[in-house]
Amino acid sequence: MVYCSALNCQNATSGVYKNSTVTFYGFPLHNKPLLKQWIHNMGREMGTPSKHQRLCSKHFEDNCTIDNICETLRYPSE
Repeated sequence: MVYCSALNCQNATSGVYKNSTVTFYGFPLHNKPLLKQWIHNMGREMGTPSKHQRLCSKHFEDNCTIDNICETLRYPSE
């Protein structure tokens, strides 16, 4: 099961917090400047995320696509 890594977000791929309307994105581990921006925009103190951690689409601007993996995160989300 995949959970969102954003603080206070309970979106998941299964179980009681399953949300089929969100997509989960892995952190850009091989793009250090973008990774740093994602972590900063999350507003959460954390080290380097693992390859298994994800953010759900709830935390990205609406114009983000898989081809344009968005440098701007929307946090905190409504």
